[in-house]
Amino acid sequence: CSKIGNDGNILVTESFSGPTGNPSYTLIPIDHGYCLPDCLQLNSYNWAWTCWPQVKEKIHPNVRKSIIETDIALDVSILRTLNIREKCIDVFRIFSLFLQIICSKCSHLNLLDISNFICRDDDDSLSVLEKIVIKIKWKSAFQIVRGHQTHFLGHHDEKSPQNALTLALYHSLFVGTFWDMLRTAFENFAIAQNLNYQNQK
Repeated sequence: CSKIGNDGNILVTESFSGPTGNPSYTLIPIDHGYCLPDCLQLNSYNWAWTCWPQVKEKIHPNVRKSIIETDIALDVSILRTLNIREKCIDVFRIFSLFLQIICSKCSHLNLLDISNFICRDDDDSLSVLEKIVIKIKWKSAFQIVRGHQTHFLGHHDEKSPQNALTLALYHSLFVGTFWDMLRTAFENFAIAQNLNYQNQK
């Protein structure tokens, strides 16, 4: 989810010196100020590496295995000890969950394919990932309202259904419902990508 992947943030530089022309490498400190953004909006210019030839290669099995075995819950708990804002942690968790599920179920996809789901085509159009998350956000809120109509609507004549949905976003039940439904949505999306791939073979 980092938004610092531009051409000015290269961690290692290579130089050649001496009669043999052997390469030497230098580590460069980079700015990590926007590595955990608080919103899902990403554009291709945020990730300069999407134009590199390596991203069109298959993801190395060891890299894929590392992604799949990542303990997202543990990472989230560590971020909380660092006083990272909860909104930023949510974005990290969404991206991590999406990447993990795609890597576990869609072995044919490379990093460029995955980035195309995450990045917007332009500033005004939502990415595939954003559309899924927004849909599940309101779907899970609606499910909570439907299951607890008395709480949200029964004694509150002034509350419209739209207001009830908004209130549901802040209800204690929303968090678990949202993440469960989001995982299912990501898994269904990955299955659909596999079916499309099989049909095109």
